[in-house]
Amino acid sequence: MENRVSAPQALIFDMDGVLVNTIELHYRAWQQVAARGQIPFTRADMDQLRGKHRLDCLRYLFRERANALTRQEIADFFAVKDAEFGAALPGMGPDDILPGVLPLLEAAQAHGLRLGVASSSTFAQPILRQTGLERYFDAVADAFTVTRPKPEPDVFVWVAGALRIPVARAVVFEDAAAGVAAARLAQMFVVGLGSPHLVGEADLILPSLTDASLDGILAAYVRFAAEAGSAA
Repeated sequence: MENRVSAPQALIFDMDGVLVNTIELHYRAWQQVAARGQIPFTRADMDQLRGKHRLDCLRYLFRERANALTRQEIADFFAVKDAEFGAALPGMGPDDILPGVLPLLEAAQAHGLRLGVASSSTFAQPILRQTGLERYFDAVADAFTVTRPKPEPDVFVWVAGALRIPVARAVVFEDAAAGVAAARLAQMFVVGLGSPHLVGEADLILPSLTDASLDGILAAYVRFAAEAGSAA
């Protein structure tokens, strides 16, 4: 395992539920898919979908029926999801940015850190444009960027490469178990946001970014780096 160094060079963020309040929009869109497929769908099911690629979400929803779905049926269900979510997209704006995000991004830029997004969403680019967040980021990966989605590490490795930094020099922010697992596989320091039930494997867990301190996050990274170095 590569020894970690004492200071990060970049922050890499998941988007949905981390930067932007889109979870309710995704919930409503997947509700429509479930209704079309005549299957139950609950808030607990939505928690299981967070951070996952849409095909993995569909497989979860249909469980044992998933392997029987034809390509056309899969395309039709995705069309339902996209239509519902896309209809809500024009109404998004800066007010949908989650609390604490802008102060952290601005502090990171002032500190000289590079910034990236590693999302599983097919709507990542338009959402960042709609909310005005795109101007902060040096690299953005979405559902179309890599072949293997979270919980594989590929999307985080790709963003680190686009930022031209070693993977061990990044801090990742995630709100889903799949994303935390992906970041850990990439050997990145990961900050889990929200319920420990979802992000309990993260290196640092915070309730949200509302009261997040860049200095505190960097200090946690340094402590982790020192412990990892001494154990290597």
